[in-house]
This record gives sequence, structure tokens and C-alpha cells, in this order.
Amino acid sequence: WHHIGIYGWQREALQRFVATAPTPLEVSEGLEQLRVLESGRSIGVIAVDSAPAGVDTEEDFNAANTRLTTSDSSD
Repeated sequence: WHHIGIYGWQREALQRFVATAPTPLEVSEGLEQLRVLESGRSIGVIAVDSAPAGVDTEEDFNAANTRLTTSDSSD
């Protein structure tokens, strides 16, 4: 399994999230998802066949930007 981590929020859910203080577990683990779960809300997940390349460094960003700007815009 590979965690991709693309998050989509409905406006109300995001407003509730930012209005909720970080929980001790979120702080200790460094995972904001725990704030959502500990406040009784759920997180949906799906399985995909392949994971896209990550963008975690400036070099990754530059490579992704090159791929996007050199792809055929008619696709």
C-alpha cells in the first residue's frame, strides 16, 4: 500500500477543522488527520491501481512542472 494523500474538503468541514484545536495525539504524531478522526468525523479512502510520482522536493517539483508543460495540451 502507498499513501497518496490528496485531500478534498467541503467548506463547512474545513471550517470545523480549523476551528477545532489540535489534539494531543495529532501533535505527538504530527498527523492532522487524527484531529478529524478524534473529533468523530470520518475520512474516505479509495484504492488505486498505481501511485503518481511524489512532489516532495524542489527537484520533484521541477520534474513535475516539466512533465506538465511539455505534455500535449490536446489530451
